[in-house]
Amino acid sequence: MASRSPAVDVLADPVGWTGQPRWMPDWSVTERLLGLALFLESVKALAGLRNKPYPVYPDLPGLIPWAEFSGPISGELYWLADRGDPNEWPVVASGADGNWACRTFEDIPGGPSNTGR
Repeated sequence: MASRSPAVDVLADPVGWTGQPRWMPDWSVTERLLGLALFLESVKALAGLRNKPYPVYPDLPGLIPWAEFSGPISGELYWLADRGDPNEWPVVASGADGNWACRTFEDIPGGPSNTGR
């Protein structure tokens, strides 16, 4: 973990905050309570791929699937989650041909940001 500032130490040390999550979500419970399937099947399928460039969330950095696309080209889109601001996570694309690409919106002139601004 990156070093903390003295101001953060003053607040974090008394409460025992380390910057690490204390628990990881149990998606099966979430799905059962909501009564619908989330992206668990996509995560399981992704975990089985051998040529993926990054681990799967909750490992960090880790891939979180969020969309599929089809047409002349097809594939899936993922956020590359890390401990940073989710608005800054890059988008990773996998094509049906097995190729992977990782881009931030700043890489694309005139492209939108993750926040829609």
